[in-house]
Amino acid sequence: MIGKNNNIFFILSLIIVLIDQLSKFFIKKYINLNDCIFYLNGFLALYHVENDGIIYGFKIPLYNGKILLSIIKAIIIIHLYYIFLIKNNFCSNKSLLYGITLMISGALSNTIDSWFHDIIYYNGYIMNGNVTDMIYLPFMNNYYLPFINGKFFFNAIFNIADINILLGCMIIILFGYKIKVKNFLY
Repeated sequence: MIGKNNNIFFILSLIIVLIDQLSKFFIKKYINLNDCIFYLNGFLALYHVENDGIIYGFKIPLYNGKILLSIIKAIIIIHLYYIFLIKNNFCSNKSLLYGITLMISGALSNTIDSWFHDIIYYNGYIMNGNVTDMIYLPFMNNYYLPFINGKFFFNAIFNIADINILLGCMIIILFGYKIKVKNFLY
């Protein structure tokens, strides 16, 4: 059972995951891999890429590192869902709960992608898939981003789940000082 008065957070989480998964499905269906469609005079584009690494496309150097990361992410997401949305033992700050909900939902949707992408689209293996990214802001590659070894640190292609993770983190940073800890673990 969901924690007292936390139905809104659970429903919000389901809506975020659904919207992100549907956006990824439509991108895969209507835009070929590595194709790009520009909008708003080149300010925004839909650019279909598949991220086979972790955050910002970094690769995990370990053998089967992707599978290990997928398992760790799933354990963390389940634990956070349990603490915040089911037991609600951590805080009563609604702003913070919205931030946590956004962050967990984005992480869950990207984890679903990495777990099932290969199976659904390529008859591959579980926990070996890519995350579909599609939102591209071309203006960011020109002026605002740092270079590392001659390459952009962040290529400005992301998805709706990534936006929710970022917004959730920003809300937690801005409103986290109001946390009143009850009992973090159980």
